[in-house]
Amino acid sequence: MTGQRLRRIEAEILIIGKRLALIVAYVSGLTSLGYQVLWTRLLASGTGDSTYVFTTILTIFLIGLALGAVVFNVFRTRIQTINLLALGQVVIAFLVLLGMVGGVDRGVTGILGLSRNFSNLFTNFALPVALVVLPATFVMGLTFPAASALIADPKGHVGSNAGLLLSANTLGAISGTFLIPFFVIPLVGSPVALGLIALINAAMGIALAFGARIQDRLPRLVTGGAGVIMAAVLVVALAAGSFFVDPNIARVQRAGGTIIASEEDDIASVQAGTLGGHQQLWVTGTSMTLLTVDVKMMPILPLILRPSSTTDLTIAFGMVNG
Repeated sequence: MTGQRLRRIEAEILIIGKRLALIVAYVSGLTSLGYQVLWTRLLASGTGDSTYVFTTILTIFLIGLALGAVVFNVFRTRIQTINLLALGQVVIAFLVLLGMVGGVDRGVTGILGLSRNFSNLFTNFALPVALVVLPATFVMGLTFPAASALIADPKGHVGSNAGLLLSANTLGAISGTFLIPFFVIPLVGSPVALGLIALINAAMGIALAFGARIQDRLPRLVTGGAGVIMAAVLVVALAAGSFFVDPNIARVQRAGGTIIASEEDDIASVQAGTLGGHQQLWVTGTSMTLLTVDVKMMPILPLILRPSSTTDLTIAFGMVNG
């Protein structure tokens, strides 16, 4: 009877471990792709949608994930998986908050041209992006392999379990890339959406610390307590409304300007306001009303298409020339 009971307990532990791993994998996929979408939106603000923006953010994002996975593989025999998973979720939430407050709204300024000067590109964009994205993605890279360690199966079901884990992670990634841009961003905006995802990470850390029962009491209390504190800080920061702010709004206000209205949908963030005594309209942090080279061309393009036009009326493709 004792042997049967032991086998039953072991089977239950394996089932619980598998379910926990699938939940962590799903949340990991949802939050990581959600962060990528939101970081791309926020860090691209004010850059003029340069061709460097998306590739730079994606490259740094993937480098962070890869480095985290490599480090986990080196130290996996010395790490308690549940401890790492729980603490990792809390640390991710902290790093996201730190990146938002200290980097997103002040690290990237001005339009990035197709410059050949790599030093300027690195200093003005790549370095600030790395400071925001790399630390958090490194911890994400640590936690996903840790989730796979929960589904070790002595019966030889490693292949099917790995497939389930990747399926859950992929489903989470699909959910993140669909729900966040099309539903969450139009509802609350990119900055608040970033804070809400960080709150999910903090809540996941608390659940893993107390619900999954970290064996040692001190690590359980420390990790769970840190998660509770982090969740409380995020709630206060979101409620205050002065931390998770659109970077263009922060940029204009620091320059002494005024924002009259601000809206954001699944395509872009748009603000109307005044800066330097002039009324302006910004789309993803780039002014649509300044007389830049692009804007100056807008009234000319219709005439190029219809050179035989006999009226002075030209339509500047929806852009305001002022």
